[in-house]
Amino acid sequence: MTEVEKLHADLTRYRFRRRLAIDDRDVAIVDELIREAESRLAQLENAHKQAARAQLCNRRAELVGALAQRVDDGDLLLLGSVEAALAAIDTAPEDVETAARAVVSDHGEVIRLTFYSENGAGRGLELEPAHAVKLAGELLEAAASRLR
Repeated sequence: MTEVEKLHADLTRYRFRRRLAIDDRDVAIVDELIREAESRLAQLENAHKQAARAQLCNRRAELVGALAQRVDDGDLLLLGSVEAALAAIDTAPEDVETAARAVVSDHGEVIRLTFYSENGAGRGLELEPAHAVKLAGELLEAAASRLR
């Protein structure tokens, strides 16, 4: 079990314990454990983000060097993808809350995925059918690897 998986398991356990807490002292202790776990998760996610950004910057430099020697459609397409990935990393919000639950709704025209935080606030996005199928496959694969 990775540190991230352990922290997510701890958070689930702490949130359950918080619902069972009897007095203010117990609530305060559990709230502090939750804050510490969320803070550590944020640190780990930031480290992963910075590592991915560094790898993408290195790949971009390699592609630009290759393009200086010859123009290749594949390298040009890959460079565009690397630039898009870097833009996504750079524009991602820093203070993303962990979703307490996600809801999929489909009213025949648009597939919508909505995430809700512990306090009930929700954020959603619309998915094309092909992206919904791909996401479903990735979720099943991730869940299956944790059930083994």
